[in-house]
Amino acid sequence: ASSIRAPCPGSMLAQRQSMRAATSTCAPHRIGARARPSAVCSAGKGFGVNAKPAAITPAELLAAPCSCGSSLSYANCCHAFITKKAKPPTAEALLRSRYTAYVLKNPDYIADTTSPESQEHPGSRNTYIQSVKTLQRRAEWKGLTIYKQESPNPDETFINFAAAWIDKATDATKVMSRDEDSHFVRDKQRTWWYMGSKLPEKPEEQPAGFAGFQMPKINLGF
Repeated sequence: ASSIRAPCPGSMLAQRQSMRAATSTCAPHRIGARARPSAVCSAGKGFGVNAKPAAITPAELLAAPCSCGSSLSYANCCHAFITKKAKPPTAEALLRSRYTAYVLKNPDYIADTTSPESQEHPGSRNTYIQSVKTLQRRAEWKGLTIYKQESPNPDETFINFAAAWIDKATDATKVMSRDEDSHFVRDKQRTWWYMGSKLPEKPEEQPAGFAGFQMPKINLGF
């Protein structure tokens, strides 16, 4: 009869088994109401393996507080808009759902809700989505605060807000925040669209690296 040999200490197989044993002790860990769950794992002795974020289940995501800060669950807030089961009824709802789409790394929703007439839209959907993905990879979003809204007419709204984030490409320990004014319009089909946003005029308020997003110009506007 054949027997199963134990892997030699220090071999690649032994290291893989050690890694599996270490990551099997992961426990869910939530950092703040707006952060997605991650995992805190204890690596095996002598094996300095960093923990990878644990995947959140669809049910957990729906029950979690919505990332936009509305105090509602994701299921009762931005989910219907991002999954295109409903249209955002207001400019604020569109702004919040776009912010949530950035948190969830859903570039298609960003592209689908940006007006083709926006100066930020290059005309090519693929080019726009790639620029959004670049921003989503480097930014870890920490919060959205809406300060005020102005509507010169029923089909146009300007929203002043602040977004907080960590730019992982420059300093992953520093939380940055910045005010912006986003512009939204509603068409004859009563669909709200993002038109663009006004960036701060002071150069020092621009985080290093973000000025490079020029084609298309991806502001922090939602």
